[in-house]
Amino acid sequence: MCISSGERVKTRKQRELAIRHDLIIHSAAELIRSEGMNAVRMERLAQITEYSKGTVYQHFSGREDVLMTVSNRILAQQMECISELKHAALSLREQLIAMVFVNRMITNRHHGQLELLRFVQSADCHAKAADKTVEEHSQYYSALVDSVYGVIREAVNKKELQLGENRTVDDVFYSIWAFSFGVTYLDSLAQIRESKICPTIPDNKITTLISAAFDNLNWRPLSRKYHDDELYLKVKDICNKIN
Repeated sequence: MCISSGERVKTRKQRELAIRHDLIIHSAAELIRSEGMNAVRMERLAQITEYSKGTVYQHFSGREDVLMTVSNRILAQQMECISELKHAALSLREQLIAMVFVNRMITNRHHGQLELLRFVQSADCHAKAADKTVEEHSQYYSALVDSVYGVIREAVNKKELQLGENRTVDDVFYSIWAFSFGVTYLDSLAQIRESKICPTIPDNKITTLISAAFDNLNWRPLSRKYHDDELYLKVKDICNKIN
């Protein structure tokens, strides 16, 4: 089948637009990594990419739109890793521990991600970013939340996790969510060279802490059924492979 010259031109233009779009996003991510989120400005992106400011605005409505798009890319990568965990030889309890590791590994890989995620959750950012970008962000974030809830609910349904009278699925979710956020926040403090607030928490200690919390919930298999270091190595190996 022959492709008309008009279709070829259209395809070429679409490809060029996609390349330009990705370059702007990549440049913004590098700015966040090297100079921080506040360095991301439309004028600066135009300078780095050697496009006109107007061209940058053709792709994004403003800096909030750019920053949320960068965050969406990172969330998409995180969701891809979590999807792969479902195919790994892990118990439900191990899957949730692995999710904490995935979050930590990806957050640490993208310097400034924690600050970025806080910003893109703000009402101001949601009001200024493009509707399509906000919708995409909501979809990714909802998928992330649902993936954690999904593991907890499945464990309850299979009676691997039996909730007491005063404990709910929400309680378990909030505890693991707070733990994961706390670990990444402490990691961000440890990355500040001048900071003496907190040293980096070793990965195997995180496994021990989560295992102790899950034991308290009577989430089977209990930690006495396996060695924490062996579980840590197993989860780390899987996370490294999918990363």
